[in-house]
Amino acid sequence: MHILNMVVGLLCAGTMLISAASSGEIQILLKSGGDLNADLVSVRDSALVICRVLNVSERVLQANPSLVEVLPLRNIDLVKVEGHSYVAPGLAIGGLGGALVGGLIGSQVKDETKENVGTLIFAPVEHTAHTAAGALIGMCAGFVLGAMIGNATSSPDEIIDPHVTGWTIKLRRCARYPGKEPEFLTHGFHPLNVPGLVLGD
Repeated sequence: MHILNMVVGLLCAGTMLISAASSGEIQILLKSGGDLNADLVSVRDSALVICRVLNVSERVLQANPSLVEVLPLRNIDLVKVEGHSYVAPGLAIGGLGGALVGGLIGSQVKDETKENVGTLIFAPVEHTAHTAAGALIGMCAGFVLGAMIGNATSSPDEIIDPHVTGWTIKLRRCARYPGKEPEFLTHGFHPLNVPGLVLGD
């Protein structure tokens, strides 16, 4: 049971780290007729703060504030939040973690037969076989657990309609900064440069 908890803990930690590193990628349909893909940085009362260069780090945003743009809500016709699948990372992390734990368990298996010349000669071979068998069994179990946890933590695409009350609350949960914006985002206002937009509140 202790070993199983170790494997599950490793899988959960790995998928959580991957999930945290994933940005809130959205597709925005504009009332002017165009559309754009961007990372949702934050949601303000009257505008979305976005970055059209996908998957950039906070350090890059701080060093290049011009990457951050503001889109007034009145220009938005529809928003699609891109889903994320963590099945593949779950398989990879589960397989690796299971193989390591299984190999460790297999290496601790000892042959209880009485020692003689034969057992001493073949002991290293048996030790290797036990380790390999444990790693194989652990890897298979890790694949199954990894796929299950990866599937459970995955999220489908979601359509958010601006005409529905409370839509910004739902969208805020998908933002990189769902709460208070970091200090570097509060300096300056960089309106989105797209033809046909209505600027201002």
